Amino acid sequence: MGGPSDLQIAQPLTLKCGLTLPNRLVKAAMAEQMAGPNQLPDERMLTLYKHWAQGGWGLIITGHVHIDDAHLGAPADPALSPSLPSDTLITAYSALARASQTTNPQSASPPKRNQPGHTPTIIQLNHPGRQSPRGAGTRSLLTPALAPSAVPLSLGPGLLARALRVLAFGTPKAMSVAEIEGVVGQFARAARREGEVGEWVEQVRAVVEEGVDFVEVSGGSYEDPKMIWGNDGPDGAQEEKSDRTKAREAFFLEFARLIRKEFPDVPLMVTGGFSSRGGMERAVVDGDCDLIGLARPAVLNPLLPNNLVLNSEVKDQDARVYRRKHKTPWFAKFLGLPVIGAGMDSQFYVNKIHEMAKA
Repeated sequence: MGGPSDLQIAQPLTLKCGLTLPNRLVKAAMAEQMAGPNQLPDERMLTLYKHWAQGGWGLIITGHVHIDDAHLGAPADPALSPSLPSDTLITAYSALARASQTTNPQSASPPKRNQPGHTPTIIQLNHPGRQSPRGAGTRSLLTPALAPSAVPLSLGPGLLARALRVLAFGTPKAMSVAEIEGVVGQFARAARREGEVGEWVEQVRAVVEEGVDFVEVSGGSYEDPKMIWGNDGPDGAQEEKSDRTKAREAFFLEFARLIRKEFPDVPLMVTGGFSSRGGMERAVVDGDCDLIGLARPAVLNPLLPNNLVLNSEVKDQDARVYRRKHKTPWFAKFLGLPVIGAGMDSQFYVNKIHEMAKA
């Protein structure tokens, strides 16, 4: 393997919309859970994204920005409230855009698009569906979440798991045609509003005006927290995989190959499970994906591209990313609630994100 600058993961990628990513390493989306008043970004979030902006990432993707503040994934998630004036939203998210693109903290303004030092950043618009818990959003505690069907979450077997689901989430309301059209309209309006923010929403603009710039393959939910456990189960037990699959490291490369076969011209991003420079490079060189998504390692090391993966002073055998994983506590297994272990793992990283926002 050559030096980091010769690697495929260090090469730029130009998207259909014309935005050029300086390399293939992406800070993937993670829920920050630190919105300020009116569910808008505040100084803490600006500080957080300034850290990632200095890391040398090819692309930064934000955490949830919900299209409707009545339905949030968590009480402190950011949102685009339909009740707020557009000027208020644009001012708040423009500040976040500048923070996430400012690679030099001493610079008064970020570099322009496709210029050296520019860190492309895009927003993750979201509607949580049935995973919106009671109390998360402006809707009342008795107003159910909206979902394509009235099928409730499954948090595990047994009466306790069902009781927890009823208390925390309830049964979602199956969306009517009018409600589906309403949510589609909210996504469109949110994309247009964010398009007014500037360069950091190139993907959103591309989806609205031209088509898809890239597709991310990742996954996980309260029912099957794959993004948390990966190929290890909640008890750390490895699923049986071929040697080739194990060498590829990532959770979702197999599915990405299927998408690649059907849509050969669409750039693919795979998020979840990459742990070494060699594994990332093999995935891109072999054509299984074009972009490497790194989420939790980016919390533990926000400068990961610059100080590790693309650092010529770090040998290949030492260029390994770190993530911390919690096993499901014995009492959670006893109670049939593996989601507790997943929640502990998630909360650890949320706490780390909040620590970054204070630094």
